[in-house]
Amino acid sequence: MSVFVTHPDAWIGIPSEWPFDRWPTVAAWADDLIAELVAQGRLSSADASAHAETARLVASTRAERGASRSFLAFAGGDAYLADLVLEARSEFDVRDLAALAGANDPTSIENPSVESIHNADGVEGVRVTRYLDLDDGTSAVVARTDYVFAVGSEVARLYTASYDLVVFERMRQLLDDLARTVTFR
Repeated sequence: MSVFVTHPDAWIGIPSEWPFDRWPTVAAWADDLIAELVAQGRLSSADASAHAETARLVASTRAERGASRSFLAFAGGDAYLADLVLEARSEFDVRDLAALAGANDPTSIENPSVESIHNADGVEGVRVTRYLDLDDGTSAVVARTDYVFAVGSEVARLYTASYDLVVFERMRQLLDDLARTVTFR
């Protein structure tokens, strides 16, 4: 079984390998992407340099984050990143998708929010949103949302996290829209 993400227009799939099509490097892809978004009026030229740097950074660190695929969205001057991890179902006890999505995370500041979500095929998954105390001496709180779907031999986990709680709240609907496009064939 294969996992597909037919991402909404707000989201941009980041290539997994370089060179990719006409882009020999991450930098060439990021620069072209941002130039196109500015030309379309989706980004301001004033933000172009910062967003190009963000695109380069997240594209070049996908493997380090353990992501199978990564997606970017730009809205309201902010950049959003979501990673998708595909794992073999045999690696987990997937009877409890909420636990797999982080509902029992001991670093959670309070009880996580656990909600059902359905993908475009009607497959039920779970969304777990939690706020984490990193306990690293910075007093930083990180907001994290994980969406987990399991079908056949595959588990798909789509997730994001942010130190900026305002930005995190702004992106929730965008992320819900992306999660609903995760399908299995």
